[in-house]
Amino acid sequence: MMNCKIKDFEVKEVTEGGRDGIKIKINGEEVGILKGKVSLIPEKDIKNYKIEDFSSLWLYEFENYEFEGKNGWELRKIGESEIIREDKNIKIQQTRDYPFKNYIGKSEIIFKFKKEEKEYSLPVEVISEKLETNKDSPLFYPRFYKNLILSIWEKFKELPFDIAPVVFTPTSYYISLRASPLFTFFFLKNNKENLKSALNTIRANPYRILKEEKEMLDINKVSEVDADTIYSILTNPEYLYESKSKLGFSAKEKYYLPKKVLSSLKYETLDTPENRFVLNFLKRISQDIEELIKSNKEYKETVIKEIEGIKGLIDDFIKDPLWEEVGEFYIFPSYSTVLRKREGYKELLELYFKYLMGRSPFEKIEEAINLRKVYELYEFFCALKLCSLLNGTKGKIVMEVEEKIKGKLKIKLEFMIGNKNYKFIYQKNEKSYSGISLIPDFSIYEGKKLRIILDAKFAFKKPDIDKEKDKENIGEEIEREWEEGKVPKTGDIIKMHAYKDALKADACIILYPGEEDKFYKEEGDTPFEGDLKNLIEKILTENEENKENLKGIGWFKMLPYEE
Repeated sequence: MMNCKIKDFEVKEVTEGGRDGIKIKINGEEVGILKGKVSLIPEKDIKNYKIEDFSSLWLYEFENYEFEGKNGWELRKIGESEIIREDKNIKIQQTRDYPFKNYIGKSEIIFKFKKEEKEYSLPVEVISEKLETNKDSPLFYPRFYKNLILSIWEKFKELPFDIAPVVFTPTSYYISLRASPLFTFFFLKNNKENLKSALNTIRANPYRILKEEKEMLDINKVSEVDADTIYSILTNPEYLYESKSKLGFSAKEKYYLPKKVLSSLKYETLDTPENRFVLNFLKRISQDIEELIKSNKEYKETVIKEIEGIKGLIDDFIKDPLWEEVGEFYIFPSYSTVLRKREGYKELLELYFKYLMGRSPFEKIEEAINLRKVYELYEFFCALKLCSLLNGTKGKIVMEVEEKIKGKLKIKLEFMIGNKNYKFIYQKNEKSYSGISLIPDFSIYEGKKLRIILDAKFAFKKPDIDKEKDKENIGEEIEREWEEGKVPKTGDIIKMHAYKDALKADACIILYPGEEDKFYKEEGDTPFEGDLKNLIEKILTENEENKENLKGIGWFKMLPYEE
């Protein structure tokens, strides 16, 4: 039996009443027993992966948990369920079932001591039985999660993104958005050269304006005299002195000359709305870079390598004494022709709109990373890996950003195979011939014709073999498959048949973290041999030279790389 310390909690594996579970203490005081399937993982096995705040206590999705409270402690919340509240007439049952729903990732159990009215949160990891507790397995939860994140970062780095904003005006919605670390990384990685060029151009020839102010100047510094000058002499007698000559103004047989008069002072200044905008934009980028490095400590080396030098350039630009007179930024100068036409400024303005409008689609990925939502992260990983697989020299991912954004990543990749143009679209809402709306994860189009559907499924099963019954007939290959094999779930395969029929696609393919690659053709018994990229290319280029009919259903393994 294992026990460990997690924050203020001590947890210990127990078996009571025929059910496994954990005995819980808070600051040495016993709270109760949570019965159900649990795994306590040694902290050293987790620290090897350098994932912060990873809990040693693992619970499982779709499992029921029963809590028996003691000494005035009660359970207030478990997982994603609503907070358990006490009714006026019905007291909280201290022994009841609390099921986890379809959820994998970071979660918590909240306990409360009734007398103190104080709550304590016990961090937990909710995992699937598909993920392993065996640290030597590629599906060991910390290893799989970390490799998934690293793979997502690597794919973002290598893909040529282009943000295509539908809306151009910087509304308060976009300005108030906080940049996600993932977006900051992508923006700097793909735009650092343009940013450097714009800053160097502005620094070499900054925009100045000629400013005129009225000031009381010494008489020897005055070069122009107007009506205001004469009026200032008459209304400011404190600046007059008596003259020994008969020059100046006479009063009571004495003559007076002015020491100071009101005159115009003209000078050049950099304190313009355009320069205020430049400095404000750069300060925001600098702050976001700091957040990026701070929030991704385990990927710090990768981050710094990709954006090396850009933060130093930005900070040097901001601290340059040249800009000391530039004031605070309050209003965006949307009227300015300088921002739209002057070299350096117009390039920075274009980057500014990309910076504002392009950040929102990454919110969902950031949330999935922060909460360790493995299902969603696996889907993002498959999307980016497919883009990388299909992306040729002429491929470009276009991210379309709309006015009413909801944190959803929208990707459209235009690519070529042979002499034909194709489009890869992530999460396109498709209409079946019966009018039912279906949203496959990934669609590949040739013109308006839907050719291939691919669906990411973080689900698999082991082959249904009765080892004891068939022990004598199990060969070496089947033995290995029974012990280690992972194939798609039957329900997911049936769904691919439904997609293919309803949307009239040529082929439907499951992507899953398994071990088997297989493709069943509608016609012919010859199995397809080749990888996923080869299959997609052959399906799309079926012609007289390639007479193989590759319409059908299949599945291919897709796992994040090992570090």
